[in-house]
Amino acid sequence: MTIVLGRRVVLLLLLGVINVVYGSALLVANNAGYRNRWWTTARWWPAAQGELLSIDIAWWGIIWICVGALLMTGVFSRHDRHLFAVQMLLTSVWAFGSLYWAFTTASPGLWGQAASYAGMSGIVLLAAGWAEPPKIVEEPGTGPPLVLPSDTEAPHDPD
Repeated sequence: MTIVLGRRVVLLLLLGVINVVYGSALLVANNAGYRNRWWTTARWWPAAQGELLSIDIAWWGIIWICVGALLMTGVFSRHDRHLFAVQMLLTSVWAFGSLYWAFTTASPGLWGQAASYAGMSGIVLLAAGWAEPPKIVEEPGTGPPLVLPSDTEAPHDPD
């Protein structure tokens, strides 16, 4: 049996890995032993503030890791639109959170963060609308190949 990964599956796997890495970075940066060190990663937003939208960065790290695990394990389901929706919701919340922080603290650097997270949301929104190319199934001795939409399975012969 040959498994061919489509574009949507590959993107979800990539986003899942990125989410797990980013969530792990948030957890490490939130560690109290690292927060006040000169070499810490906690100098980047939002880890330096310790919270986003009144939720502690450690919890956000856990949320990012859970969403990443959901994306990586959910790629085997037949319907993956909910996975794209969860990823888009997470990155949109972070885009709006960084915009809010930029407006309330007058920090010009956060506009770049907002643009990055909004761009990620846009890419996920575009990818959610992609259709996988049709599958071409050749049954031996049955004539021309059968073209199936990407969300259906090939007919199975019980023999």
